[in-house]
Amino acid sequence: MVLNDGAKMSKSLGNTVDPEEMIQNYGADTVRLFMMFTSPPEKSLEWSDTAINGSYRFLKKLWKLKKTHQDSIKDIPVFRRMKSLREIKIS
Repeated sequence: MVLNDGAKMSKSLGNTVDPEEMIQNYGADTVRLFMMFTSPPEKSLEWSDTAINGSYRFLKKLWKLKKTHQDSIKDIPVFRRMKSLREIKIS
């Protein structure tokens, strides 16, 4: 269940959040990150525009960090061996 200001979201109440608009404004990765870290799947998700802004700022900082240091991380052996991030195996 998704909550907005403590009330259950409902089209009839007109208090829903349009996912397409959120994706257009913030990007799909930001929306995914917000939804993953806001609430476990078995709990209600409390929608928060402030929190989604926080997720957006976090991803911007992460991207800026990557762009700033991309030349220096090429010298780390594990990154030299990888052709792309898709090769990373997470167990």
